[in-house]
Amino acid sequence: MTLNSMELDNTAKDSWEILTETLEFKNFNSNLNSNYFHFSQNKNSDKLIVIFSGANAKNFTGYKLVEEFNCNKIFLRETNKSWYHGKIENVSNSIDQLIKYLKIYTNQFQKENITFIGSSMGAYAALLIGIKLHVGKIIAFGPQIYINQNFPNNPKDHSYIKYKNLVPLINKSKSNIDIFIGVNELIDLYHVKDITKKNIHIYKIFGQPHNVMFFLNKVGILQEYILHKTFNKDYSLNITNNFYTNFNEESYLEKAIDMFFIQKKYKNAQDIFDNLIKQYPTINTFWKYRGICSYFQKNHSEAIIFLKQAELIVFRDDELHYYLGLCFLNLKEYAFAISEFKFALEFAIDKKITYFIKLAISLRETKEYEEAIKVLKQSLKFDSKNYGTYYQLAKIYKKLENHDLAIKNFEMAKKLNPTKKLIITEL
Repeated sequence: MTLNSMELDNTAKDSWEILTETLEFKNFNSNLNSNYFHFSQNKNSDKLIVIFSGANAKNFTGYKLVEEFNCNKIFLRETNKSWYHGKIENVSNSIDQLIKYLKIYTNQFQKENITFIGSSMGAYAALLIGIKLHVGKIIAFGPQIYINQNFPNNPKDHSYIKYKNLVPLINKSKSNIDIFIGVNELIDLYHVKDITKKNIHIYKIFGQPHNVMFFLNKVGILQEYILHKTFNKDYSLNITNNFYTNFNEESYLEKAIDMFFIQKKYKNAQDIFDNLIKQYPTINTFWKYRGICSYFQKNHSEAIIFLKQAELIVFRDDELHYYLGLCFLNLKEYAFAISEFKFALEFAIDKKITYFIKLAISLRETKEYEEAIKVLKQSLKFDSKNYGTYYQLAKIYKKLENHDLAIKNFEMAKKLNPTKKLIITEL
């Protein structure tokens, strides 16, 4: 019998025997492990780690990080960006099926010996499923606690998401939960604003973006921290500039999120950010979003003033430099725009195609055509199916009067986006 064909809620045998029989361990590696689910068994250990990968992970998140840990490990990955609500090949077709599937494994361990881990989308899953299965420990890096398609780092369509608000679950949970967020990411500050339970530790890391897991690994803290958590050992996290305030006095933060991301009333949002800046003048994200409000109102010179103030507080912020680049591009100050877009790409952990495209446009405007082509071709390594990249390549080849390559790239752009009028007009 295979795991997929057995009754998922069958927990009659509370031992390793049912798991061993079910998974047919003699042929386990070839029959079950895949690019989406991997179970590494250690019969000599009573500990289990489950790591949920993020939305853009090309491989299992954390695999090398915990590879040498002497414990049982499960790695999950889903590529549909469904926040684990969709199909995972040979595993589940829904979030509730996935919970039942993982319950077969977690039932073989004492709850205090189970650690669920995830980053971003994976952190959402670690919290949701970990709490549902009453696991002992959950580590969440930059989780989405409120699901809303208007928010960054969220599903594009939230209509199929069953669990859109994790706060009630979190505040009732008895699990030991550590949540890490970067203070540079405005929406992540919002996600943790309503968490009140004392057994939940929230670390707000100054100067860091959404992918705070990457930062903790880079500074050499992450592996040792997870090792101690897994084996129930005390470990003191010495993180400087960790903010304990929720930045939400008088509901300013909640109002700012509503006005900026949902209602898109940037004038109202900027007034709220002005109040937040008065209260917290050293938090760069409030200066940054104040500047972005001005940008969306086409006050580019004013936007630069606020964005430059944010830059003085935290320089290594890709989003900040991207919006500075956009301001300079609109003001036709192309040399400054090029510099800012290069910084955006340098500091971005996850390279965004729009950064490459805006840099290429700025280079094109200064007639640095070969460099612009080089940038766009580099972007194809990250996403070969973005119509905008081919469209911009075509425009440059047209400038160079290389009509064959211009037509080829316009046709590729049209293939990827058949209804785009600009492409049809160019052809």
